[in-house]
Amino acid sequence: MLKIRVVKTASNSRAVQIIYYANRKTKVFKHIGSGNSDDQVAELRLIAEDLINQVSPLLPLEKEPKFHNLLSVEKCDFMGTYYSFFYEVIFDLMTQIGLDKIRKDLLFDLVVIRILEPASKLRSITLLEQYFGIKHRRQTFSNLHLNGLI
Repeated sequence: MLKIRVVKTASNSRAVQIIYYANRKTKVFKHIGSGNSDDQVAELRLIAEDLINQVSPLLPLEKEPKFHNLLSVEKCDFMGTYYSFFYEVIFDLMTQIGLDKIRKDLLFDLVVIRILEPASKLRSITLLEQYFGIKHRRQTFSNLHLNGLI
């Protein structure tokens, strides 16, 4: 809650300030100005009251905001990102042109990853896991290679 405070300065004038209390300490929200006469101080108090009326609706109702429900960044681990939107779009396009007839998931996934980043077949298996989180065993790749499907 904002309040008006008038304090005496070193030059024997009076300073008008808008203050608030936080953690049992007085904090200056805004220094309005200094005046030597009672009329000047009264005018500065009116300006301060007007400013408080403009700012008060924007301030929270609680004296201290509570952040107990926020997630601390220090307690989080970055797990990575996947390009699932890209995979879905390419999957839909391949389905529309009739490539969904490919019955082998590995072969289909190799086509998708090679559109995104052309690489060797073995590197493509690593990229599938890196970009999409799709894991294929190298043994499966070897079986397809031996059967002549790749």
